[in-house]
Amino acid sequence: MKLQECKFVLPKDHKIFCFLEFMKGLDLNKYLKKEKDTRGRKGYDLEVMLQIILYAYIDEGQVSYSNLEKFCEERTPYMLIANGEMPSANCFCSFVNEYLIDTIDNIFFDIVLRLIKIMCISTAIMFIDGTKFESVANKYTFVWKKCILTNRDEYEDFARITNLLDEVNMTAYALNVWTNKMILGNKIDK
Repeated sequence: MKLQECKFVLPKDHKIFCFLEFMKGLDLNKYLKKEKDTRGRKGYDLEVMLQIILYAYIDEGQVSYSNLEKFCEERTPYMLIANGEMPSANCFCSFVNEYLIDTIDNIFFDIVLRLIKIMCISTAIMFIDGTKFESVANKYTFVWKKCILTNRDEYEDFARITNLLDEVNMTAYALNVWTNKMILGNKIDK
């Protein structure tokens, strides 16, 4: 498959296009060593190598260098990033060991901070696939615990108010019955 055809194979809303657009506005050179070995073959573009690793981190989580090599050979989004080149597992290994200044986790953390800043994302509550989670939550924290703890006083007030309303209703009913007896009793007596 030719590189130009990659864009047509993927749907227009594929996440790779969003990723590539975001990467255009990001300076990746601050994560890379400036000096590059001039001996031998030219080598792969360092920014492209970093983009492949970052996309794999987003797409698959942490992956091995051999999987990165396989992805560049077999998967269209990786071919698009790599511009049709196929770096080997050894290339990825030497890139990470020799040219990368920071860890992928820290780079990814910086990218997430940039996303938060650009898109005005609140970090208190996260939305993942349309589901709402608290950023520090266990299995039942968001659904039950917080709701109950926050509204516990309201639940107690609700129970107290319900009991008071029941008493008022019983009193009104009793008063109504007594009033009806008095009215009917006076009519009968006359």
